Amino acid sequence: MADLNWESWVEKLIRQAQEEGRFDHLEGQGKPLNLGPDDPDPAQALVNKLLHDQGFVPAWLELEQHIGTEIKAARTAILRSYHWCQAAWAQPGADRERVKDEWERALADFGRKIEEINGLILNHNLELPPALAHRQRPRLQLRDELRRLGIPAL
Repeated sequence: MADLNWESWVEKLIRQAQEEGRFDHLEGQGKPLNLGPDDPDPAQALVNKLLHDQGFVPAWLELEQHIGTEIKAARTAILRSYHWCQAAWAQPGADRERVKDEWERALADFGRKIEEINGLILNHNLELPPALAHRQRPRLQLRDELRRLGIPAL
């Protein structure tokens, strides 16, 4: 019975969209669908293609993209701080205490950012559909991130 209600609801939405002209002038209209020979479920492939063609992105995929952007920004920031500290430390008469404080502040900021990203990763992993469990992301570790960037361990 629940499936019948779901189908009725979907059919109603499709009918409304048709009446409002939302399916008029779609990209690829009148062209054959390219579902591919290996699609196990042609109906699901069709739904996925229609959603993709209309710019729909699942929430978990948007979050995955956001996580990638956040990781890149965090890595760029810590590298910038690392290189600044190295250059400042090498200057004659450098205020080494100030440089050390700046580096410790940058490391603390990076650590907080890693924890924020790990929270996003947890949400991402929880939002993934069960069929995509293999796309779960591992949590980031501060030492591993520093090693990946070529920054000496703490």
